[in-house]
Amino acid sequence: MKTNKIILKEKYIILISSFIACISMFAIERFIAPSYLIKSSIKLVVFSLPIFLYIKMFGFRSIRNQFSNLKFSKLKFIFIFAICVYFFIIILFFLLRDYIDLDVIRSNLLAKENITAMNFIYVSLYISFVNSFLEELFFRGFMFLSLTKSGSRRFAYLISSLVFSLYHVAIISAWFNIWIFIFIIAGLMFVGYIFNYITEKLDSFLASWIVHIFANLAINTIGFMMLGIINII
Repeated sequence: MKTNKIILKEKYIILISSFIACISMFAIERFIAPSYLIKSSIKLVVFSLPIFLYIKMFGFRSIRNQFSNLKFSKLKFIFIFAICVYFFIIILFFLLRDYIDLDVIRSNLLAKENITAMNFIYVSLYISFVNSFLEELFFRGFMFLSLTKSGSRRFAYLISSLVFSLYHVAIISAWFNIWIFIFIIAGLMFVGYIFNYITEKLDSFLASWIVHIFANLAINTIGFMMLGIINII
């Protein structure tokens, strides 16, 4: 049984290492701005280090168990919800597209990220499946569930959702006007809460990962439209 001293130490390790990881990625995004391939490789290392540190200090059990906690009987509901999320994002985009500077996003993808119509299919697959897995493992499997199991449930909901939202600030800050930007940040925080809720109820980050996959598939569908691969807009 964990003592209060160990629990407090666990919280500090989770919080400090998570903040360092996110601030590092924010700085890399804002001030170095490498290509998407290089940035993804750096992110893999930066997000993995806090998890390895946690495992080294407190054991692998709490994270390992999440791979077996997700029951097959719950998958039908998760997939139905995930499909609804996909269409919700697509519909929301069409409702708000007049307030979004599509040229800025397109030029950002082409120039800053070195993403083109030729390589976007590979990037989209990475974003949908690999990047979403890494983010859910980090924000939910590591940060949220570890804090929750240490007795900080409300704090875990708040801090993991807030950090998840703010982490994306550097990526999207130049894409929208200020009001859409604020709306998206608030929306991302709400999404973080939903992902946390799904993870908590099923005691596995794999549940929120499935939903995250479909959310990213929707965003990538919009990306295909903006790059002219799908001619709808």
